[in-house]
This record gives sequence, structure tokens and C-alpha cells, in this order.
Amino acid sequence: PAAAEAAAPASSDRKRPRAFTNDLAAMLFGFGGDREPDPETTDLLEEVVMEFVAELMEQAVAASHKPGRVRVEDVLFTLRKHPRFWARARELLVLKREIEEAKRRTQGEEAPPTAFEEHGRLQPGEGLAAAPGEDVELHTEDEINM
Repeated sequence: PAAAEAAAPASSDRKRPRAFTNDLAAMLFGFGGDREPDPETTDLLEEVVMEFVAELMEQAVAASHKPGRVRVEDVLFTLRKHPRFWARARELLVLKREIEEAKRRTQGEEAPPTAFEEHGRLQPGEGLAAAPGEDVELHTEDEINM
């Protein structure tokens, strides 16, 4: 009976679209799982991911100075207590910027200034350490991890 009750909410969740199912299946395969993982496995992982993202966004909204509006800085501020998540988010932001710059260079366009450039270009091993709405300061990872 308990297993049937636990399975009941999952069947109602199937009505909503699954945003990460294909990506999660590919990740499972990449880490040694089956090429076609059990749908219950991907459904469970999708639930965990969606709950994590929802909680992260709730915290970012709470940290935001503008109600109902979340900036990248708000998410980074929310992740500050999780160094691995924070570092990965920062790494992805820097990578995104580098890709945008490369695309603009190939098209001959000048890249508009970013928040990073207003306070100095991020170098490897440096990152943002500021609360939302505060000026961004550059710190090395050693200073941040102190």
C-alpha cells in the first residue's frame, strides 16, 4: 500500500512536461548506466532537479532587492554557502561570456560592456563575492575559501 501511495503522485506529475528527461538520460548513460534508463529513474531525478531549482529560485527571490525579479547576482548570492555550486555557476557564466565574445569577433561586432567588465575582467581563479546590489569585488579563490 505505501508503495502504491508513493507511485500515485508520480503518475499525476506525468501530466506536466519534463524539461530535463533527455539530458538526465544522457547523463545517466555517460556515468555508466543504460542507454535507455528506466522512466521511473529519470522521473525521480527530474523531480529532485526541479525541487532543487525551485528552492534555489525561492531563495534567490528572497535575496533579491526587487520583488519578483531575480538577477544572476541573486542566484550567485544564494549559492555562496555551496562553494562547488557557486564555482560551477561562475565558471558557466564566464564560459557563456567567452562564447558570446567569440561569436561577436567572428561577426566583426564589438561586445557591449558587462557587469564583469565594469569592475575588471574576471581572470581564472577569480570570482564575484558580493551581496545583491553591492559593488562587485574581485577575489581569488583562496581569499574566498578562507
